[in-house]
Amino acid sequence: MTPPSISPVQYKTLNRAIDTYGQEPQIRMCLEEMTELSYALLKWLRKPDDEKVGNIIDELADVRVTVAQMELMFGQDEVQERIDFKVDRLQKRLEKGNDEIR
Repeated sequence: MTPPSISPVQYKTLNRAIDTYGQEPQIRMCLEEMTELSYALLKWLRKPDDEKVGNIIDELADVRVTVAQMELMFGQDEVQERIDFKVDRLQKRLEKGNDEIR
């Protein structure tokens, strides 16, 4: 099963990257990409502009690629089950009008 939005060819490439570089380096890369996304978002919050939006898009793509690798490593089905649970819980909160974040 391939992660959402990942083609079969991309799936093979992501698996090859994990096999070639190893799990620990790919985990570190994921952490680095998430940090870069955080910084890009913080910069946009400080002063929004189109250039910063382009940087956010690039960093989002990097994060999605590395997160897809994490799903391959740690269990896509399990991740999808938790996503389903969390989105369902959010939907129920929204229907109740409960704005409290937990």
